[in-house]
Amino acid sequence: MLLSGVSLAVAVIIKDQLKFAFGRAWPETWTRNNPSFIRDGVYGFYPFHGGAGYASFPSGHTTMICTVMTVLWICYPRFRPVYALCMAAVAIGLVGANFHFLSDVIGGGFLGLSAGWLGVALWEIGDRQVRPDKGAASGQGAMAGPTAPQQLP
Repeated sequence: MLLSGVSLAVAVIIKDQLKFAFGRAWPETWTRNNPSFIRDGVYGFYPFHGGAGYASFPSGHTTMICTVMTVLWICYPRFRPVYALCMAAVAIGLVGANFHFLSDVIGGGFLGLSAGWLGVALWEIGDRQVRPDKGAASGQGAMAGPTAPQQLP
């Protein structure tokens, strides 16, 4: 859970910066009278525009669900069908309800999958440095295979 939380926090920080950098308008007007494709014909990216009306890309909900589910997918593979169902339900719901364009969901999914995978990868690298014997059996540690105990002088 700690790894999921840290990966999620990093993904949300990156997502917020990307939303500002891309500045994409929403497909539908749903809050604060924001400009949208369906109501106003506003379509496209407005880099560094800022504001809630230009924060569609990448999808934050997709980023969050994919980050947590990716960590769980790697750490607890037994429940992968459940994780896939959760990610698909969020993605389909967001596009189906006109909250996001498909590309917003794809971008959020990529960011979430990347953050989750990177979080697990960094965790495993850190774990090997703290416990170098962990990777020895698979040849991933500092020295593969059994070694003779060292004699102290």
